[in-house]
Amino acid sequence: MVRHPKSCFAIGALLLFFAAAMSAWRSHGLVELLPPENLLRFDSALQQHTMAGAGALVVGVLGSHVHSRWISLAAVCFVLGFALFCGDVYLRAFSSSLTLHTAPFGGVLLILGWAAVACGALLGGWSRHPDSNWG
Repeated sequence: MVRHPKSCFAIGALLLFFAAAMSAWRSHGLVELLPPENLLRFDSALQQHTMAGAGALVVGVLGSHVHSRWISLAAVCFVLGFALFCGDVYLRAFSSSLTLHTAPFGGVLLILGWAAVACGALLGGWSRHPDSNWG
């Protein structure tokens, strides 16, 4: 089980909160400020930002029910993947000349996060709940 599933769930909810806010900002403010190619970068970062938030929510839920280090690994992958991929791409959206060159590593971590969720769900030991058909 994940040591702090509530924390994972809260991180996922906060990531999604900020994704929703940034989506509104993109629709109502950034269109005037950024050139089209930079808006595409922002959109790419926002899409992966949303997926990382969803992944953290999934980890928070599964982390309470599945005994697997895969789920803990997924949590790390989603948080680091978000920071490395989205941070770099958001930065490039606002300044085409600045880049951290971390997006490829972050993207790989986001992909591995979903693979770790799948491995944890398939290979982990599910806790049994009386009202559940899972496990």
